[in-house]
Amino acid sequence: MEITNPISRLAELERSDVFCFESFVRETTGRARFFARMLSAGDDALADDLVQRAYLAGLRNVNKHPCDQLSWSWLRTVLLNERRKQHRWAMVRERALPFLRTHARTEVGKSEHDMPLKEQLKFALQALSQKQREVFILVYFEQMTLKEAAETLSIAQGTAKSHLHRALVQLRTDLSEVWKAIQK
Repeated sequence: MEITNPISRLAELERSDVFCFESFVRETTGRARFFARMLSAGDDALADDLVQRAYLAGLRNVNKHPCDQLSWSWLRTVLLNERRKQHRWAMVRERALPFLRTHARTEVGKSEHDMPLKEQLKFALQALSQKQREVFILVYFEQMTLKEAAETLSIAQGTAKSHLHRALVQLRTDLSEVWKAIQK
């Protein structure tokens, strides 16, 4: 794979393409960061990396896709694909840790009740599988129908429904203590 410098890539593009791409970035950055933050279960640094990689993908492909064809659905698909890549590499690194004799850091001494609500939600989302998290975010945060979410993820509607159901069951279980505390 050829690595291109984004600055030199900008110099190659026509001025109108650069202007169009810049305006697309300005219009979609907030929504892209929110969506990426949800995909990464609240990890801001990971979300920023996702957004940057997605925009770099768009910059590399401006010649293939005219700027007027850039849309939120295209960017959302790129963000999903980038998150999947990151997740795959995280799994590879996790499997390699025992061989490298390196130990991952873990949080010690924190009770579940000591964590603020935001942290508990973050951990509950991280506990979901990648597919469950993606379907949950598309349906509940992006307000897509189950059919639209399934089409976006290129899976069957029944599979999306199963992932959503499992995600909801898992979240209800993981956040039951929070719910009880809120009810008091």
